[in-house]
Amino acid sequence: MNDEYFDNLENLFRRYVDLDDFKKNYIDVKNPKNSEGLIDQFIRFNQDPLVWKYCRFNDSSDTLKITLKDNYKISDILEFARHYDLSKYKRIIITLKNIDYENIESLERLNKDVYINLYGNQGICTIDQFKNMRSFLNQFKDQYSSYNLSPLELITLAYDFTKFYLYNSGGNKNLYSSRVITKVIESGYIVCVGYCKLFCQLLEEFGIEANMLLTKSKERKDELGHARVLIQINDDKYNVSGIYVFDPTWDSERNMVLVEGNDKKLRYKKSSDILGSDRIIEKMPSTM
Repeated sequence: MNDEYFDNLENLFRRYVDLDDFKKNYIDVKNPKNSEGLIDQFIRFNQDPLVWKYCRFNDSSDTLKITLKDNYKISDILEFARHYDLSKYKRIIITLKNIDYENIESLERLNKDVYINLYGNQGICTIDQFKNMRSFLNQFKDQYSSYNLSPLELITLAYDFTKFYLYNSGGNKNLYSSRVITKVIESGYIVCVGYCKLFCQLLEEFGIEANMLLTKSKERKDELGHARVLIQINDDKYNVSGIYVFDPTWDSERNMVLVEGNDKKLRYKKSSDILGSDRIIEKMPSTM
């Protein structure tokens, strides 16, 4: 599948108003062998332009993908790329860790559109966006690294910093921007996955391991689940030892409540959007 394939796919998708229209007037009529894949691609195409861009770039044979292994430098990427005929590719996606790389600007010498994919983020960013993110994280780390804080104090600091981001989904067209750390910092859109990735990365800057915990309701299989952060704490200063779950989203600055509608489904709503028929299940801490 090359760029031409995805261009043709986009032209096909634009003919249909929504998913039901696409299923009824294309899938049911043509009965293609890859119907499930096409439906998934149609959903991605209509959800978020950046999600679709990542998917088509990542799957296109016109993209050269390079993964930088441990202890490799940017100069190693330049050397590795010389073994390829770059004229055959339209872009390069390089997978990097979320750490500082010396002379990352030198990737521009490849004279191709270069995108960076962060380990575990399922998204791409430009070199400038990567540098902007690293500058943001380094500024946070430099500000507090001289305070000799204990692990629990560092976790509390990172948690408080993260939770004061104002919850902002940006709507369905910003699913990517609200969940990928480089875009969260740049766009201001943030939801539970974005909160957790930012929280985990702030802790990673101080050498504290944290893992994202994804949950999903059995009753709402068609809806996205919630994300929290799992941390093992060993702090002699406060005599705290154990595994703890953190939820910066739930504790964030937002005027939201969890309600049950007439359809018996649970969903988060702004206080101003609550209907008379909605039953309030729980308020956010920041609204109390």
